[in-house]
Amino acid sequence: GPPQEPSYSTEIFKFESVSRGQERAVIAQLSIPLIRKGPLPVILTQHGSNRDGVIFGGGEGKTDEYSSRIIEEGTKRGFAVIALDAFFKTEIKPNDKQRFPDAYQYALDLKEILTSDPRFDEESFFYTGFSYGASQVGKSVGIRSNSYRKPWRAVAAAEPGCNVFSQPIKVEFPILIIKGSESHYYLEPCQYFVKMLRDAGNVVTFSIVKGANHFFSTDGRIIRGVAVNGC
Repeated sequence: GPPQEPSYSTEIFKFESVSRGQERAVIAQLSIPLIRKGPLPVILTQHGSNRDGVIFGGGEGKTDEYSSRIIEEGTKRGFAVIALDAFFKTEIKPNDKQRFPDAYQYALDLKEILTSDPRFDEESFFYTGFSYGASQVGKSVGIRSNSYRKPWRAVAAAEPGCNVFSQPIKVEFPILIIKGSESHYYLEPCQYFVKMLRDAGNVVTFSIVKGANHFFSTDGRIIRGVAVNGC
């Protein structure tokens, strides 16, 4: 059939933020439903190590498959969705894990920019991400996070590794963690993380997708070769 007209408009945001003491240029794409009423809730979504999804800003910015689907489905449900490219203007490759930036600070700075915009409901900002993006979501509940304020309405981490995380604190928002039962990032570290979160008094939903691997695919075979996501 004929190509469908997009149900949302897009805007590009460029701003400066700081990662590990260095100032960085960051780019993000905001997608806003064409049909909307009142101040919109906002989903801020963070890509994983492989930006294999939507390209935006004239080719300058990229996101991943997960965030691309969040854009499509989120705008249909009345959310504005902003996808943040944490690797903008860097040469970072998917396997450069040690060089990945502190994208959680980027997210906080971007939220600060958007909360002053009357189009958005400052009490309804949600934060999500896949893989590396999910590890950034984990920082929102760590002892080094900005615990004096309530930055998010809720957060969702899709396929975090949970191998390294800060001591959890009690936060004022619910937490969703989604794992594939066959992920090469094993369930046990995330089960331990969830226990620590609950022990700190948090509301946590831990959802396991049976038979799914890290990419929520069900092929499940492990073969010799190079993984396309850099792992």
